[in-house]
Amino acid sequence: MTQDRIAVVSSSISRLAGGLFQSVRELSLSLARSNNLEIVPFSVDDRYSASDIPDWNPLVPRMARSCGPAKLAFGPSLSSKLREFNPDLIHIHGIWQFPNLAVDRHHLRFKTPVILSPRGMLDEWAMRNSTIVKRFALFLFQRNQLLSNVACLHALCEAEANSIRKFGCKAPIAILPNGTNRYDSMVTPPRSGKVNRPYMLSLGRLHPKKGILELIRAWARSSQRGEAKMQLVIAGEGESDFREKVLQLIRSLEVPMSASITDWTNEANIILTGDVRGELKKSLLYHSTGFVLPSFSEGLPLAVLEAWSYGKPVLMTRACNIPEGFASGASMEIPVHSSLQSGIEQSLIDFSCMSEAQRRTMGLQGLQLIDTKFNWKNISDQMAAVYQWLLGKGERPNCVLVD
Repeated sequence: MTQDRIAVVSSSISRLAGGLFQSVRELSLSLARSNNLEIVPFSVDDRYSASDIPDWNPLVPRMARSCGPAKLAFGPSLSSKLREFNPDLIHIHGIWQFPNLAVDRHHLRFKTPVILSPRGMLDEWAMRNSTIVKRFALFLFQRNQLLSNVACLHALCEAEANSIRKFGCKAPIAILPNGTNRYDSMVTPPRSGKVNRPYMLSLGRLHPKKGILELIRAWARSSQRGEAKMQLVIAGEGESDFREKVLQLIRSLEVPMSASITDWTNEANIILTGDVRGELKKSLLYHSTGFVLPSFSEGLPLAVLEAWSYGKPVLMTRACNIPEGFASGASMEIPVHSSLQSGIEQSLIDFSCMSEAQRRTMGLQGLQLIDTKFNWKNISDQMAAVYQWLLGKGERPNCVLVD
């Protein structure tokens, strides 16, 4: 049986893509394992792509050489690489950058159906914080692509689907979440650092929308009141300018800090680890007491799903767009009625008052969500059904909304 050729396009296939690096890769790998599809990733190279390509094995990304500013992801040869592959369908993840223009031109020339995953980039917070580059992209190609030149859009949750409709998109929308796999190992990973204090973990790209500055201020207040029995570990990397802003804030608040994981001590109240991957990431998740994500805007954060996959209780805002966490008792809501900082402070107090049994129950509810809803096998099977429908080889799946 002939395989359908699926081009999976994104602006980066490396860690620079943040959460998309993992979500797009894991979805692609699961699609290739479980369905009769030839999945080929396409992207533009960056400073980490060569070292991160092995993570896509056995898939082999086809890379276009980048030219100009990295934020544009401008790779002129991407168009010719798509032509050479001659895909039956293109699935592009993210918006605003050159790969979207290349895909749009390919569609207009060859009529290849396109499914587009905005990945939270049309949400209200993201649109309010639009840049000149985004506005130029809208004028040049992005508006036409979103409104006229896609066969289907992919939303991670109902809230994102509403944002897509609010933008004016009329195409069908497939609502399918991100996923992860339950952590299952008989070997306990060694704990990082020469410390024995419990800690809360915040894992993800360092970015203003993650509420990192508000979290640090709230943690500093807790420390000043003598309530911070735990340490706060902030794991992840981001733009150098924002990382420096984070460091300056911690210093100005006079909070004892370790600026790298190698300097992690019992005396520090906040630890910045930088980028974490592999066994180190597993260790941080495994040994954490809980997970916190006070985000202003998310599509559907993989970091929360990963915390649940390790059976960890989660503190998060409604903007993380996983209401199932609150409904099931797997998460505590960080309220933002007066301010995000005060909401974090109250949540930290409430969490510190919980018993170990209560926290363990929260974590078990998270594990159940991973098993029943947020696992890649189920999600990729549904996405494959969407592909077959777009190719005229199957009925419209129930996950697709047409109005």
